[in-house]
Amino acid sequence: HDVHGRLDLNAALPTLAGMTGTDPVSVARALDNQIPLKTGSTTNISVVDAEGNACVVTTTLGLGSGVWIRGRGIHLNSMLGETELLAPGPLPRDQLSLSQPGNRMASMMCPLVVTNGDGLVLAAGSAGASRIRTALTHTLVGVLADGLSVAEAIARPRFHPANGILHVEPGLPESTLDALAEAGFTLRHWDAPDLYFGGASAVGASGAAGDPRRGGKGVLV
Repeated sequence: HDVHGRLDLNAALPTLAGMTGTDPVSVARALDNQIPLKTGSTTNISVVDAEGNACVVTTTLGLGSGVWIRGRGIHLNSMLGETELLAPGPLPRDQLSLSQPGNRMASMMCPLVVTNGDGLVLAAGSAGASRIRTALTHTLVGVLADGLSVAEAIARPRFHPANGILHVEPGLPESTLDALAEAGFTLRHWDAPDLYFGGASAVGASGAAGDPRRGGKGVLV
């Protein structure tokens, strides 16, 4: 499979490319670096038409500017004030620096499509700031490696490393938890699935699905 997406501050595509396997320990190790942590105001929509044309759009307000366009109801974002765009991250600053004229605006967002020789396999994106990479990695591993439906892959329990702690949603098999602990991760168990772990939406051969962590839906029309 070929995964196509934008270069982002989460390094989502380099993370996927650098994975040595799709078992939980390999996924956790690939995700385990210091990404700035932030709550966000991000949303994503993934759309595929009957001919296989795909569009994935992720939008965000960042912190929000407090400024509205009069008569339009549109709230302007404040992305130039985003700490993730200014702080050190996993990607070289010369690729993402806001200080260089002509550079594309950097972002945590990474809408993507997956293709193979037959065409489109998956269109996916996520909200969740620094957990966007985590949500997309888990979703792609579920669909492409584990053979799950889109809905199953999005709903499946996730884990996310941050500041030396591996945050874990309930429902992961005991064998997986044991393997992660034996690999040296310190686990923090959450009581319920949570939007902290990202909010993905995707469309694939098995259908469309939104993330139940944020009331997401998949609709066929």
